[in-house]
Amino acid sequence: MINKKVVATIEARMGSTRLPGKVLRFINGKPMLEYLIDSLKKIKNIDEIIIATTKSSKDDEIVNFAREVKVFCYRGSEDDVLGRVVNAASKSQADVIIQLTGDNPIIDSDIIKKSINIFFEKQADCVENFFEKRFPSGMEVCVVKYEILKKISELSLSKTYREHVPLFLKINKKQYKIISVLPEKNLARPDLSFTVDTQKDFDNVSLIISNFKKKNKEIDCSSLVKFCDEKN
Repeated sequence: MINKKVVATIEARMGSTRLPGKVLRFINGKPMLEYLIDSLKKIKNIDEIIIATTKSSKDDEIVNFAREVKVFCYRGSEDDVLGRVVNAASKSQADVIIQLTGDNPIIDSDIIKKSINIFFEKQADCVENFFEKRFPSGMEVCVVKYEILKKISELSLSKTYREHVPLFLKINKKQYKIISVLPEKNLARPDLSFTVDTQKDFDNVSLIISNFKKKNKEIDCSSLVKFCDEKN
């Protein structure tokens, strides 16, 4: 990893149609987005964290939040998420992008570490864990070369490709060296979801975070699966 700058970009905005302002809604005394940032700050291989938000006035709150947690915030297009992520990474002079979304506040940091290690060990163009849906929803991570994502962003792509950052890679995976991280048998639970899209999702994640905080336990994919199975 010599001389390679690894930057985690988090797509986040306040204008969600199904649950407006969800990324800054409080869970156990702090905004939802802060849980993801706290996990990323513990990963030594990540050199910088950037929140990639929009120029909309609604997202002034995210800029203020970023300042409070001492994380760089880039503001770009509301519709061109791909361009926003690439431009955010460019400002940071990134060599490698870890592409994440603020909808997933309790991602397993061990999955991210493993993905970064594989990326460098195998000299991959991209390492991902969700093109084949096997992990629970909310555990998604994509580690990709900045230069590749930049070249993709420069193409005249349709709106669908621009709204979903890794979609071009997924559709054209034979053109790149893409390595998929697959879960161990007990973690192969695509029936579970820890993504926050709706109020019900938010309530579920709030319950999980509160439970783990009460027991002073670290949140990881294995313990999340166990918690859900015991709860049901």
